[in-house]
Amino acid sequence: MKKTLNTFLLLGTFLFITNISFALTAREENLLINDDQIFSLANKYTSIVNALFDEESTRLGLDVHYNDIPKRDMQNEVTKIKALNSLRASLDNIKPSSLSTYVQADYYTLRELVGLKYYNTEIRKQYETDPMWYLESIDVVYEILLKDFLPDHKRLDYAFKRLDAIPSILEDAEENLKNPSNLSLKTAIEKINLEVANMQSITTLVQRISNDKTTKKQANQLVKTVTTALNKYKAFLQKQLEGKDNQDFRIGSNNYEYLYQEVYMVPSKYAKLESTLFRNLEQAQKDLTKWIAPKVISSLTDEEKEERTNDGKINIYPKDYYLVYKEYKDTPEYDKILKTYSQEVKDADEFFVTNKLFPTLSLPLVITAAPPILRAMPFKVKVFPPVPLSDKVSGDILIILPKKLNLNKAEYTADYNYGKIKFNTAEYITPGQTLIYSVEHANLSLLCKLSDDIFYINGWIKYAIDTAYKNNFFSKQEDKLNYLWFNYKKAVYAVVDYQLQTKVLDFDTALEYIKNAGIEEKEAESYLNYLALRPFEAVSYIVGAEEFERLRNKYQKKYKNEFTLVDFHTKVLSVGRIPLIALEKTLEKAYAKKEVDSLFNLTYF
Repeated sequence: MKKTLNTFLLLGTFLFITNISFALTAREENLLINDDQIFSLANKYTSIVNALFDEESTRLGLDVHYNDIPKRDMQNEVTKIKALNSLRASLDNIKPSSLSTYVQADYYTLRELVGLKYYNTEIRKQYETDPMWYLESIDVVYEILLKDFLPDHKRLDYAFKRLDAIPSILEDAEENLKNPSNLSLKTAIEKINLEVANMQSITTLVQRISNDKTTKKQANQLVKTVTTALNKYKAFLQKQLEGKDNQDFRIGSNNYEYLYQEVYMVPSKYAKLESTLFRNLEQAQKDLTKWIAPKVISSLTDEEKEERTNDGKINIYPKDYYLVYKEYKDTPEYDKILKTYSQEVKDADEFFVTNKLFPTLSLPLVITAAPPILRAMPFKVKVFPPVPLSDKVSGDILIILPKKLNLNKAEYTADYNYGKIKFNTAEYITPGQTLIYSVEHANLSLLCKLSDDIFYINGWIKYAIDTAYKNNFFSKQEDKLNYLWFNYKKAVYAVVDYQLQTKVLDFDTALEYIKNAGIEEKEAESYLNYLALRPFEAVSYIVGAEEFERLRNKYQKKYKNEFTLVDFHTKVLSVGRIPLIALEKTLEKAYAKKEVDSLFNLTYF
C-alpha cells in the first residue's frame, strides 16, 4: 500500500512537472509569435523610411532609394500618415508584457520612432510650417560626399541627383508653406545665407573625389543652379516674414505632455517634471555660486563689496562666472588646436579606463578640421559621422576652426583655451556621444541602431560628465569651473524649455529669463533659437541623467561589493539608445546574463 502510494505521488509529481514544462513551452511559443510580430513591424517601418523619408534613409545608409527622391507634396504626406497610422494601430494591439525582454525594448523604440514621425507629419505639420524641412537635402549632399566608404562613382551620382532635385523641392516649399512662425522663417533664412556663402565647398569636395573635367563642370553647373534656387527661396521667405499674422512656434502644454508621456514614454511622472527642473536649477546655482564665491570676493574692491552686501552677507551671482573666468586665458597656438584635441581624447580615454569608470573607446578617433560649411554652426565640436557606417573603422571628430586670416583674438581665446578644449572633449567625444556610438553591442537590433532617443543620449552625456567630475577627471580649478557652469546653464535652459513650450514664457520673456540668470545675450539668443524649435532638447539632459543615476544607485545597493561602475556603464551602453521606459527591464536581463555577448564591436547598418 505504501509502495503504491509512493508510486502515485511520483506519478503525480511527474505529471505536475510535465504540465509546467508544457505551460512554459507554450508561453515561450507565444513569446516567439509575438516577438515575430515586432520583427515584422520593424521591417515594415524600415520599408516606410526607405520609401517615404528619403533624406533619413540616405543618412542612415539604407541604400535602396538613393535614386528615387519623392516630391514633397500633399500626396506624399497623406501616404506617410496612412502608413504611420497603420503601424501605430498594429503596435496598439500588442501588449508589451506579451514580449520577451529585449523585444520589449524594440517595441518601445519602434513606438517612439513612429510616434515622432507621426507628430512631425500630422500634428506639427512640417509640410506646412517648417521652412527648414525643405533644406534637408543640402545637408544630405554633404553627408553623401563625405561617406568615403562608398565607391567614388556612387558618391558623385547620389550627390548630383540630390543637387538636381533641390530646385523642385524648394518650389514645393513655396507652394506648401502656410503661415510658418517668425522664428522658423528667420532660422531658415540664416541657413540659406550660410549655404550660399559656402556653396563652393560642394565643388571642393567633388574635386577631392574626382579630377575629371566633365565631373567638375557638372558640379559647377549644379552648384550655380542650386544657388539660384536658394536665393529665390530666401526672397520668398523674406516676403513671408513681412506678414504680421505668423504662427506661434510653441507647441503648448497638451502637446508637450503628449510628447513626454506618449512618444518619449519617460518613466518619471510628468506631473513632477516642473518641480524636478526647478529643484535641479536651485542646486546647480547653489553649487556654482558656492565654488566661485571666494574668488569673486577676493577680486572685488571695498566699494563693490559694500554695494553687494545685504544683511551682512556679500551676494554672489551666477553671472560672476565671467569675472572668475577672466583668469583663464591660456590658449594653444592656432596650428596646435587639432593636436590639443587629439591629446585630450587620448588622455580622457586612458583616465576612464585606468580608473575603471567607462569602457575604452573601440572606435579609433581621427581629429580633423571641419569643412567650411560647418564654420558658422553654434558648436565648436561636431562629431561626424555619429555612427560608424559600412566598413569604416574610425570616427571623424570635426573641429570647427576660426578663419586664420581673419582671426578675432578675443573670440579665439574664449573658444579655444585649454580648459574649454578639455570640456569639449568630455562633452562631445568622451564620455559623450562618440562613446555611445562606438561601444554599442555588436548584435544590437536594427531598431536600437535607428533610435536617437534624446533622453538616453543627452541624459547619458550629462550623467557621464557628472560621474567624471565626481571621480576627479576635472582636477584643475578651471576644469571645475567649466563643469559647474555647464551644469548651471543646462539647468537654466531646461526650465526655459519647459516654460517656453508650455506657453508660460514667449520668446522675448524667455530671452530675458536667460539673461537675468546671468548668461550673456549673444550665447542666450543663439541657444534659445536652437532650443525653441526642439522641444525637450534641454529637459532631456536633466531627466535622462537622473534616471541613469537612479539605476546606478539601485544596482549599487543590490550588488554591493560586487558592483563596479565600468560593468554598469558597459551594460547601459550595450542596450543601445532605447527609450528610458525600456532601460530598467533590459538592464535586469543584462545583469541576469552576467555578461553581454560580443560587446565593443563596431555597430554597422
